[in-house]
Amino acid sequence: MLCPEHIKSMIPQKTIYGDRLFCPIDGCDVVGWGNNSPADTETRRARMHAHAIFDPLWKNGRYSRTKLYRKLANFMRLDIENTHIGFFNKAQCTTVIEFANEVRDGLV
Repeated sequence: MLCPEHIKSMIPQKTIYGDRLFCPIDGCDVVGWGNNSPADTETRRARMHAHAIFDPLWKNGRYSRTKLYRKLANFMRLDIENTHIGFFNKAQCTTVIEFANEVRDGLV
């Protein structure tokens, strides 16, 4: 996996949570976990915020997780295989939040 900012191979580091990948360039805050795409601090915060708004919609039983992700894929005009918050950039996370709010309000 490459750091998107420096196009350098990311270095794996074992943690209690699994392998964490980090950029070898000093001062770079890009990290990656598991199958998620590498992200800087702002993008990781956007992803966490998107999950915090989106996940309760399926965790409360209103929708199945699969059905909600299909609806999100359709809303974002993405293939379902590419519809994962861990792959999204900041703008896409904003779209997830807009979608989740519309679902919550019964608009979607």
